[in-house]
Amino acid sequence: MGPVNANPSSDPYSKDHIIRRLDCDVIKKVHEYFHAAGQPPFDSVRALFPEGNALYSGAGFRESTHIQIAIRNPNMIKGFFLPRKEINWKGLPVPL
Repeated sequence: MGPVNANPSSDPYSKDHIIRRLDCDVIKKVHEYFHAAGQPPFDSVRALFPEGNALYSGAGFRESTHIQIAIRNPNMIKGFFLPRKEINWKGLPVPL
């Protein structure tokens, strides 16, 4: 059997299947097909993953919707930054 999307052991009954091995394999196969057809490779791939419950009735926004980016050509990465610690801003409490 090939790769499947799965849930982490911390949330085995989730409907979202956030470990996306099958999705990754599909992207790889598409690029293999393009390569075999003599097409140039994609430098990057971006996909939207709507996850979790709707935030309100009729919403397109969900609790954990996010975008994932896969950089296939490392030359596309021009720099990176190291995240810093959060600071108290405008008197608001800093989340833990």
